[in-house]
Amino acid sequence: MKRLDGAPKSIEPDWVWADAYRRAVESHSIVSITNRRGVIIYANDRFVEISGYSRDELVGADHSILNSGHHDAFFFKRLWQTIASGKNWTGEICNRAKDGSHYWVHTDIVPLSGTDETIDGYISVRRDITARKRTERELRRSEAFLRHVADVSGVGGWALDLQRQELYWSKHTKLIHEVEPDYKPELATAIDFYAPEARAAINHAVETAIDTGESWDLELPLITAKGNQIWVRAVGQPLIESGQTVSLIGAFQNITDRKVAEDVLRDEVASRHSAEQLLRDVLETIPDAVAAYDKEDRLIVCNSGYLETYAASRDAIRPGATFESILRHGLARGQYADVGADPEAQEAWLRDRLAQHREPPDQVVQRLRDGTWLQIREHKSGTGATVGVRTDVTSIKRAETQLRRYAEEDRLTQLMNRARFSADLDALLMRGLEPDTSQYSCLALFDIDHFKPINDAYGHDAGDEVLKAVGSRVRTILGPQDFAARLGGDEFVFVLQGYPSQAVCEARVAALFAAMEEPIAAGPTTVSVTLSLGLTKLRGMGQTTRMALKEADRAQYRAKEGGRAHWRWYEEADRLAEERDERLRRQLGSALTARDGVTFALQPIRSTADGGMIGFSGEMAWRHDGTDLDTRALLALGARANLTGDLCTRKLDVLLGQIGAHQARGIACGLIWLTMSAEQLRLGKLASKLLARASANHIDVSKLIIAVEESAFLERSSSAVESALKTIGDAGMALGIDGFGSAGVSLGVLKQLGVRAVRISPSRLANGLSGSDESGAAHRQVVAAAVAAAQAMDIAVFCADLSTCEEADMVSALGVTGLQGPCHRPTTCRSRPNRVSQPRSCRQARQHGAGDA
Repeated sequence: MKRLDGAPKSIEPDWVWADAYRRAVESHSIVSITNRRGVIIYANDRFVEISGYSRDELVGADHSILNSGHHDAFFFKRLWQTIASGKNWTGEICNRAKDGSHYWVHTDIVPLSGTDETIDGYISVRRDITARKRTERELRRSEAFLRHVADVSGVGGWALDLQRQELYWSKHTKLIHEVEPDYKPELATAIDFYAPEARAAINHAVETAIDTGESWDLELPLITAKGNQIWVRAVGQPLIESGQTVSLIGAFQNITDRKVAEDVLRDEVASRHSAEQLLRDVLETIPDAVAAYDKEDRLIVCNSGYLETYAASRDAIRPGATFESILRHGLARGQYADVGADPEAQEAWLRDRLAQHREPPDQVVQRLRDGTWLQIREHKSGTGATVGVRTDVTSIKRAETQLRRYAEEDRLTQLMNRARFSADLDALLMRGLEPDTSQYSCLALFDIDHFKPINDAYGHDAGDEVLKAVGSRVRTILGPQDFAARLGGDEFVFVLQGYPSQAVCEARVAALFAAMEEPIAAGPTTVSVTLSLGLTKLRGMGQTTRMALKEADRAQYRAKEGGRAHWRWYEEADRLAEERDERLRRQLGSALTARDGVTFALQPIRSTADGGMIGFSGEMAWRHDGTDLDTRALLALGARANLTGDLCTRKLDVLLGQIGAHQARGIACGLIWLTMSAEQLRLGKLASKLLARASANHIDVSKLIIAVEESAFLERSSSAVESALKTIGDAGMALGIDGFGSAGVSLGVLKQLGVRAVRISPSRLANGLSGSDESGAAHRQVVAAAVAAAQAMDIAVFCADLSTCEEADMVSALGVTGLQGPCHRPTTCRSRPNRVSQPRSCRQARQHGAGDA
């Protein structure tokens, strides 16, 4: 050891100093030494004392004997990585003593290296910080308690940082000032809220606090941001550092009710002879229940409203009676709700109410057995009297309940609305579902088959009766944990949760379908309805509400494709189909952008009378990766891919451009049939786009037949489709219906819209039109019925997708105006290749004969 200048010449050896240092450290610290594997080889007395283990129990063990479970494995992994690398580690650890109690230590761990710099072991020096940790925990609990007290009491807080000149208001302080929650108070303008006569007093209080460190407690008039005049209690306290005030903090409370009550009492004292009668007169004019008790809690006076409010306690309410005796009288007669029948619970309630009365909070809400809700405001006057006002807030409470119902409930069916359902399903999926296979949950989505025709035939009142009946029948199959909603229109959804198996859930769904077999009274008639329903399993974490609804919707779509009136589960094949559709949607977007891949062609429409060409229909096709999509499939895919607008623009540009080019070469094209999707019609401004492109290509708009799939009239947005078609008809274009007879739309809709032509497709109505069996005959009857319906309204009928000449002959015999398809009679098709026949209405056909063109 190097001797310092001035030190004694005889210096003790180094080990003497080291031993003295060790004893000094060990007298206050918890010391242990381990080998490099973490096995304890030395434990001092403080270690033995705090852990409760004997030295023999500690030596030979590792520190896991003290593991409290408070820290995770990653905590200890990082600790060992640090010290194993030769670095010191410092931190706080919660250990468990032998008796199971927990204690905290501040720990320093130092690696012990040998001459070759390899780590031979570790020395740990700890300091007991359990008391400090307990203090920190109590401080956090106290802070939370103070925040809770502020919320319950309605007392606002404020703080002023003098150095930064920043002013802070708590939530309740802003409520008292009647400013918006995001209001930022400014020091220069905060004083303006006080009434003019009070500003000097508050200014003086603030300045005095800054200069002398003196607190203040003032009651002052204040004018809120909304112009309301109130009384507030303003309390301020300076915070001083190094003899200088650095900030001010305080509380803020609305004491208007107390000031009013005190004024009443002050008037009573000032007018000694008439005070009692005056007070009674004042009290009787107040519609609320008012009572005053002296400092001994004996009744001084009350109004008749107080007697009427507490009718069960009327016999006990008399001057001189204690508040407790009146309370017990009503309690014994069941006057108060939410008390319970258990004597101990009643006594606990009584103690709480007496405590509130002796130390009144800002307000108390009380419910009586007759359903009345009271807001109780009590305060202590300067003489120690307690003045209380009970306001009947039953109507407000009922309004709150009603508003809550409106916010969360479908008013027609009393099921949940979409927002409440989504919130509940979000919560269910967020907290996760039990992985236990004995717990099975699922979501079901359904709508009513052909609901729109019910509204059309019987009116919306009848439709509402159907919706209410369906909602009622859904409730009958729900269990205690299940919930259901009406999403809108005729679309419903419900969740079945916690069932033993999928089969049990299916039994519930089957019960709903069985319940729907009972006819529903709908206005002047009864109707029978069926459902198309899709099911998907709820899997918990990782599955969202949107995903679950989308999966159920996919399954429901398959149920509809299968003929409606049944249900389907979402399956792996559905997921694969969605992935395939997603690929197709992306590829369709690319194909439209690159302007290749999708083909647009004009398909001739031939007259059944003479084989002449009536006109053309604009068709689309796309073959990609072995998948063939025709016009109808492309319109549907475009809608799902949000490419409706792009597809529509491209279709009009190409097809009307082709017609214009033909006309420029002197080729008469006749009628032009263009099928548009419901989505294209809903885009808006379609009529103006058609007029613009027709004008650019010199096409007579009266030759355009703008058609929509018949199924569009069964969709929920059919009113928008009808409105768009009317706009197109008003622009001078003819209206058509594609897929006529496939959706059962009423003839009244066609007549109202002014439809001039329809197109049927035997392959879509039913396959096997030319079959000789009963099925073929039935199919022909379907086509005949569709043609007859159109003929009755003098509407031209075209037939598309004819696959055989036999089908063409059969359809021609039914009075169809024109034919489309790969099969035409060769002699007929070639006889007049350039002739364009004018389409005849059904009435003309009947008057002039089938051969008159």
